[in-house]
Amino acid sequence: MKAIHRTGKLAALAAMAMVLALTGSCSEPKPVRPAPPPPRPVPVRPAPPVVRAPADWRDADQTPGTWTWGMEAGQSTARFGGNLLILRCDRAVGHVTIVRGAVSADGQVPVSITTAQGTRGLTGTATTEGINLSIAAGDRLLDAMAFSRGRFMFDNAGSPPLYLPSWSEVSRVVEDCR
Repeated sequence: MKAIHRTGKLAALAAMAMVLALTGSCSEPKPVRPAPPPPRPVPVRPAPPVVRAPADWRDADQTPGTWTWGMEAGQSTARFGGNLLILRCDRAVGHVTIVRGAVSADGQVPVSITTAQGTRGLTGTATTEGINLSIAAGDRLLDAMAFSRGRFMFDNAGSPPLYLPSWSEVSRVVEDCR
């Protein structure tokens, strides 16, 4: 009888252990922390494109902008891109003034104007308006600019060249000055 009693005690203990084990398994599981997100990759900025001057100036992209013409203070005036380049007829002195605006310079500035007929070196003067050139109204350079197979180039030290279309506004100022 002792054996049965002992077996009964063992069975009761085993049953209690089983109830405790099952009760423990019914509890909510501990929350699992999600793994931290992987570090964000640092964006790599592409290197700026290398701008190379074309072998021939006629192959360069045109400078963005358009020509406009109007009478300003009694002078025939053509403007490219607002104030990038201004052609102004001063009929009283018989000169066309060319102004390269949006440029800061001091004193005398070397300038070159290239057309289909060739390149001419000139000297401009720095003013508050930009770089000023004064060309006699009868100068053949003005004709070359007006009829330069669709474009001409204005270049000065310290600034990128302007590749400008030879539109009718250019010839209008030249003709108004003659």
